[in-house]
Amino acid sequence: MADKTSLKELCFKIPKAELHIHLEGTIEPEMILKLSKRNNIEIKSKSIEEIKEKYNFKSLNDFLEIFKEGTSVLKTKEDIFDISYSYCKKCKEQNVVYTEITIDPTLAIKKEIPLKDYYEGIIEGMEKGKKDFGINYKLIYCIIRTQTEEEAFNDFKLSLDYKKYFNIIGLASAERNNPPDKFKNLFEYAKKEGFNITIHAGEDGPIDYMKQALKYCNRIDHGIVSYNDIDFLKELSDKKIPLTLCPVSNFKLKAVNDLKNYPLRNFLKNNVLVCINSDDPSYFGSYCADNFCKLVDSIDLNKEEIILLAENSFKCSFLSDKDKEIYLNMIEEFK
Repeated sequence: MADKTSLKELCFKIPKAELHIHLEGTIEPEMILKLSKRNNIEIKSKSIEEIKEKYNFKSLNDFLEIFKEGTSVLKTKEDIFDISYSYCKKCKEQNVVYTEITIDPTLAIKKEIPLKDYYEGIIEGMEKGKKDFGINYKLIYCIIRTQTEEEAFNDFKLSLDYKKYFNIIGLASAERNNPPDKFKNLFEYAKKEGFNITIHAGEDGPIDYMKQALKYCNRIDHGIVSYNDIDFLKELSDKKIPLTLCPVSNFKLKAVNDLKNYPLRNFLKNNVLVCINSDDPSYFGSYCADNFCKLVDSIDLNKEEIILLAENSFKCSFLSDKDKEIYLNMIEEFK
């Protein structure tokens, strides 16, 4: 049996995909201070320590309020480039070789950052990351579920001029009272246009939101509330709907009370395709490989499970079957 030190080394060494990651959730405190100074934007927190002191969240909604300060410093294409490239550096450290990263054009619109600058800042940052670190990627356009469907549709139409940059649509933000059915027409339009769809559901909302999501999506983000619903887990397995789990996020935002109780194996034993992700890592203090390591400590994640979850990270992706096979072959040497 491998000891925990060697298992954690494996967590970092094994190639992984990260599929549930918000670009604006990767802004580290150092970057927040740097951008606030560069853009002459005053924020309440004056030091790294003051910023981190706020990262003791009571709920998802509490987190979203604090998240606003981190994004308040974004103003220019250079800022967007910097956070995109910085995330690629983290991918290299964590051996994330492929990522599907969620972006928030609605935030850019609200902050009056030209969409052209927003998209080009991301693409140029990610392309430099690809060149420097070998990180491949796709972008996920995020619908903000606190909007009305009309508002969300209008924002989405503005981004269609840049659809060469993304072919995945996501739904995120405050879940309660904002079910997937609220965006029925937008999802149906996106499906007709050939977009893949992934929906945040079952994080702090009811399992009914996951059931609604199945009408529209190819993948569900989070889905933690379904861990003990055997019939629904069978449906997920039969329909081959993956879940992008985020253990540390779920703990930090009180979706689970203790990582020792994290129900990963409930999903695995019911043949649900799941993978491990970091969600908003700068706020939760754990990137992708760090999340694996936390499970080594909390639930004694073993070597076979680490390898399985690394394989699943590519199987859950929107890569072509050919590209999935290329990445899966990279994992063979770790078996």
